[in-house]
Amino acid sequence: MNEKQQEFFIEENEYKAHTESFKYLESSITNYLEDYTDIDARIKSASKMFESLARNILCNKSLGIPTRKRLFIATVTNLLLWGCRSWATKETQINKLRVVYDKWIRRMSNKSERHSHKNERDPETI
Repeated sequence: MNEKQQEFFIEENEYKAHTESFKYLESSITNYLEDYTDIDARIKSASKMFESLARNILCNKSLGIPTRKRLFIATVTNLLLWGCRSWATKETQINKLRVVYDKWIRRMSNKSERHSHKNERDPETI
């Protein structure tokens, strides 16, 4: 931790550290106990994974849909939603997750936003 992240308080000859955020079991814990930091980190990490797999695998029409679907769920979706059971999400955070997920599904199916349909979150529509 750097000096900006940590402040020390002295109580009865004991040092206690205070920090704005820290990682615990791969989740970000902040002093505000909100999940924005963790959700943003998950979106960033899953986006990197999607981009690394998109060109040669996930958006490759020569590979079968079941193969691409399994790989997408096992890697990108799993990385995005890791630890989500402990999130206390707000509607804005859920919408943020939906937007990025829908973008990936559209990209895998080569559909633009104009051609999207109500079931686009279902990987079956790839």
